[in-house]
Amino acid sequence: MQHRIVSLLDSDKAIGEALTALLGTYGISVATYRDAQSFEQEIRTREPNVSCLLIDASQPDVSSFSLLRRIREYDVDTPVLVMIPAARDDIRRRAFRDGATDVIEKQFTKRDLVGRILELLNGDMGTTRKPTATIDLESDSGFWRES
Repeated sequence: MQHRIVSLLDSDKAIGEALTALLGTYGISVATYRDAQSFEQEIRTREPNVSCLLIDASQPDVSSFSLLRRIREYDVDTPVLVMIPAARDDIRRRAFRDGATDVIEKQFTKRDLVGRILELLNGDMGTTRKPTATIDLESDSGFWRES
């Protein structure tokens, strides 16, 4: 089995740590970046073993969509999953237009996030998942809640 690495751009250190722990339980390593500049530099110079990019659409230091367009200028193959605010169809459409492979709405389940990432890594976007617990990315009180 090939070692898989997800590069995560999220300005919130606690979310990065939670997602790293979660994905690690599935054998997926996470390289976390809290600012767009270091994330983009790593993507431009990275070794080809990064399997997927995970970007929070609400980065404070850059437009996530202009970043996504720049990434797609030099990397058209790596799947990109963009985390977006719930019920924002305008942001969903823009993410796809600017190069996202898939989007996931905040607040999502652990199973949904892992399922989406595994689908992207395996090239299979048709798997149906049943939610079991949610991750609340907008709350300071913790991330995981049982449904």
